Amino acid sequence: MLTEAAALGLFGGGALTPIGFLVEQGLLDDAAAAVGAALPAPVSRVVLQADLTAIAPGYLEPAVARELLTLSTPEGQGPATTYRFSADSIRRALDAGHDAASITAFLTEHSTTAVPQALTYLVEDTAGRYGSLRVGGAASYVRTEDDAVVAALLADPRAAALGLVQLAPTVIASPASPAELSSLLRDLGYAPAPEIRPGTQGRGPRRPSDAHPDDTASGVPDLPPPIATSRTRLNPWSLSGEEIEAQLASLRLRGTGPVDRSPGQGQESEVLLGLETLRTAIRRKVPVRLGTADSQGNSVRQILVPLSVSGGRVRVYDPQKQVEKVVSVHRVMDVEIVEGTPDD
Repeated sequence: MLTEAAALGLFGGGALTPIGFLVEQGLLDDAAAAVGAALPAPVSRVVLQADLTAIAPGYLEPAVARELLTLSTPEGQGPATTYRFSADSIRRALDAGHDAASITAFLTEHSTTAVPQALTYLVEDTAGRYGSLRVGGAASYVRTEDDAVVAALLADPRAAALGLVQLAPTVIASPASPAELSSLLRDLGYAPAPEIRPGTQGRGPRRPSDAHPDDTASGVPDLPPPIATSRTRLNPWSLSGEEIEAQLASLRLRGTGPVDRSPGQGQESEVLLGLETLRTAIRRKVPVRLGTADSQGNSVRQILVPLSVSGGRVRVYDPQKQVEKVVSVHRVMDVEIVEGTPDD
């Protein structure tokens, strides 16, 4: 206790300090004022040097320190900290929303010296090259030769859930997967076709419901139904009343036998039920027997310990190989808690 009191400035030399005496008397406001009077005033200006560094001659004001940490990288500790500017640190500031003018204005305002020419060149050169390439995320795209279709799709309020971004006059990108995008476009009344990449054979995979009566005669065989459905909603919580009732029926009758489902509810309810089983196993920290489909369509069954489920992926631990791995939800065929684990 004496060591901690000494570190706080309340005790030293075998006796209470004036600040410690105020604390002992319960005069905390007076003690805080005494501490403030004993500390040096924070500074708001730094010394910029030609070697792309800035020296803070004392403790900086919090707002100035936060801004300087965005523009540069600190080197060392203590009241006289050195901050180094680099292309990476300037890019970090540009990522945070700054531009060359605002960076130069901040340095000019909070520097005791003129801004070195080398630092000005660094800021202007980095800002000039920044943003020449734009990076974003997209899982699928729509391509058409009809500009009117693009305009209508972008203007349709029902398509807002797709997160569409126009990349070119006839190209739109979406964060949804190709299967999700196709399904939702069909729901909106469009008739999308899968894109055939150069070097691929045939017309691409189709669902059995899309088969044409002449396919057999033309020698194009029907593809088998997918092992696991990939049709999911961008917002998984927008469920209809019928879907909620079907899910509740599945949960209530899970242990009594198969559940009668309508053709439109079966696959989706099974996916939801599988996710609920995985979450139950995660809460109970028990292994599951997980059936998945590999990239060739082969069925693989393993005993794994699920760790988390998010973003359409399941993170699991393989006790046999003692490694962690990630499994896509759309490859999961069935999930079963291993028998012999304790019940809830």
